[in-house]
Amino acid sequence: MASVNDFRNVVLAGHGGCGKTSIAEAMIYNTGETNRLGKTDEGNTVMDFLEDEIERKISVSSSFYPVKHNGSVINLIDTPGFPDFINDARASFRAADIAVIVISAVDGVEVMTEKVNSFAISGNHARAIFISKMDRERADFDRVFQQVKEVFKGAMPLTIPIGKEEGFKGVVDLLKQKAIYPEGDGKKIREEDIPADMADIVETLRVETIEKIAENDEELMEKYLSDEDIPPEDFFKVLKESIKSGEIIPVFAGSGTLNNGVMPLTDALVNMFPSPAEFPPKEGLKPGTEEKETRDPDPNAPVSAFVVKTTIDPFAGRINIVRVFSGKISADSNLFNTSRGEKEKIGALIKLKGKEHETVKEIIAGDIGVLVKLTVTNTSDTITKADKPVVYAPIDFPQPIYSLALTPKSRDDEQRITTGLTKLTEEDPTLIWDRNQETHELILNGMGPNHLAVALQKLKRRFNVGVDTKTPEIAYRETIKGKSEAQGKHKKQTGGAGQYGDVYIRYEPMERGAGFEFVDAIVGGVIPNSFIPAVEKGLREYMVEGPLAGYPATDFKATLFFGSYHKVDSKEIAFKQAARLSFKKGWMEANPILLEPVYNTTIYIPEEYMGDIMGDLNSKRARIQNMEARGSLQVIMATIPLAELQNYVADLNSITSGRGTFEIEFSHYDEVGHDAAQKIIDRRKSDKEEVED
Repeated sequence: MASVNDFRNVVLAGHGGCGKTSIAEAMIYNTGETNRLGKTDEGNTVMDFLEDEIERKISVSSSFYPVKHNGSVINLIDTPGFPDFINDARASFRAADIAVIVISAVDGVEVMTEKVNSFAISGNHARAIFISKMDRERADFDRVFQQVKEVFKGAMPLTIPIGKEEGFKGVVDLLKQKAIYPEGDGKKIREEDIPADMADIVETLRVETIEKIAENDEELMEKYLSDEDIPPEDFFKVLKESIKSGEIIPVFAGSGTLNNGVMPLTDALVNMFPSPAEFPPKEGLKPGTEEKETRDPDPNAPVSAFVVKTTIDPFAGRINIVRVFSGKISADSNLFNTSRGEKEKIGALIKLKGKEHETVKEIIAGDIGVLVKLTVTNTSDTITKADKPVVYAPIDFPQPIYSLALTPKSRDDEQRITTGLTKLTEEDPTLIWDRNQETHELILNGMGPNHLAVALQKLKRRFNVGVDTKTPEIAYRETIKGKSEAQGKHKKQTGGAGQYGDVYIRYEPMERGAGFEFVDAIVGGVIPNSFIPAVEKGLREYMVEGPLAGYPATDFKATLFFGSYHKVDSKEIAFKQAARLSFKKGWMEANPILLEPVYNTTIYIPEEYMGDIMGDLNSKRARIQNMEARGSLQVIMATIPLAELQNYVADLNSITSGRGTFEIEFSHYDEVGHDAAQKIIDRRKSDKEEVED
């Protein structure tokens, strides 16, 4: 049985296509878990096992695999790197203590490289960098390492490549001062002397490495400067502590596909990187308060675990992947969901090995495992004992940036779609569905076209629901900029009792977001009190479709100040109709305008695309709020109308060759410019005429 000190919880993260899965496959193969080296291009990897992953040859979901190496258990987490799926990686960081950030030797530091590094920094993860794909055409370790040093403070090479592209043969271990070559498929390695033509550069880097390690300890630095003999274990102790604190970020080189250079990384994860026991106690809150609670990474401490991912397994059903921070969870025990205040019965416990399962009796502090068929528990929830509660901060998922309106293809699809969408959004918190009350459309929101395409494929495969899709309608609104007064008089005589209602209403604008206010200013009983609620009710009913273009009217005050009634013919329905007539006339006399939703937008791009992006934003009616440099990226903060953002995923990908990303958050409603508003009004009238015809 492994102890807390034996675990290494490692998330492999980086930009899409950088080689993460290939490195994971090499580690799994090298440690004897499989008898073949899986290849992404061949669709036979252990970690990318979903149909969508095999078809697309990319990771769309994080996968987990524990491997044993030199007496330790490395819990590998292979994460997606494409922007549409990056938030699955964001969640996976909550299970890990160590982040191996993979960077392609061809493409260098990219947008998602910076993004996952920010996840690691915010989570205080110990970090390593693996410069991968050294066997590919245009691979350049020196160029990419220079980029790495600019972005990652403390980056220090521990292995460097021997050759590149087709000539990539192995790596030099700078601490061992040995050349390491793979034999055959890389499962075995051999050590030799460093090639003569690399002796000078290796010696230079060795000295730099030793100095960088010594810089992190005053006593060690004094001995080094005094040319004293320093035992290797002293250097190693400082190196390990510096990696844990983030002062040093070791850099490795290799190729996961060739299984070349992966073994030194695997050794380092066990020998140089911290176990869960070496990190500070996990901090949370006492439920319902701001009082801090901590839990030690100790199996004997009160149990606490955090759900990093909820998914539906075809064999095990609904499963919750958890990181146990303290105590231990046993099969067939009773626990408590402190996030939801609900009891949970723990049944079977399993460990994930890609798509395979291994049943276990308990999951102890420091380990990652799976709880099966819980009733209410979902992603971001905390699990504890009821008498020793703590709640950990939930995962901060960003708002979706891409939406589709869904129409079920058949009556059967319509009956099943709600169940299917609910199940999908339970698995993926960045998928959100709702029915827009203003446009009456069923909307599925996600992180990009690929994200929604995968979700809709799951909807069809799992729940047999087919849908047609289109771009959602924009929920425009109407308001007024001026003031007006308008009479509304409804008089109808059809024999017998008639209908009579007469109102005078003043319309005036209110500030954005104020909604609607009705004021009763009737004096002298010119309209009986019993009919005044009908006037307000009539206005509220008719303002759902404003007179300008049929969008909801908002941000105005309506003051009922005069009118008349008939003792026999006046009825509630007559005053509702009178209110409608007044509203229709008064609205159009009060300078009506259209309002559109505007979003705060943060755009992350490489600097070389700055000019093109700024030009594009100008064409999208954007208002630039701020610009700043973050590492190798330029960050633009702007407000942009939603109408201009509906296809921005594709626009940004086109301009930046897929290297740009953005985040959005609703800001406010703002006036639509005259020309754009007129086009919207004309289109609405045309659509209405088509429906009537």
